[in-house]
Amino acid sequence: MKEGNYQRLFSGLKTINPPSDLLGVILAKIDREIRRKAIIRFTLTSLTSIASLVGMIFAISFVSKEISQLGTYQYISLIFFDGNAILSYWKEFVMLVVESLPVTGMIAVLVATFTLLGSVKIATKNAAVAFSTI
Repeated sequence: MKEGNYQRLFSGLKTINPPSDLLGVILAKIDREIRRKAIIRFTLTSLTSIASLVGMIFAISFVSKEISQLGTYQYISLIFFDGNAILSYWKEFVMLVVESLPVTGMIAVLVATFTLLGSVKIATKNAAVAFSTI
């Protein structure tokens, strides 16, 4: 089609004026949707925070049991009772303490801690959006 045909096609159309409150209605719906998504994110991150807190409690109890079973307390207590011997054989002592640490439990504690911190950070950000009064 040529340019003249377009003008002729659209020249007979009536102009429609949108309602005066259309912008306000659209912005209110956008705001409701943003708040709804923030509430959902807040709920999910709050549940994640609770789950990671419970997991951290279990991981800490697991680590404390493992430390007592592996004898790490006894090795570390040597520092206070025979410091000179430890200074003489410090490389062997460090290797002995490192080998007796429950690495898996410590990793579980760190993962639970960082998950808790991250989810609390995201939950507070979403709470500010979800529960704002603007």
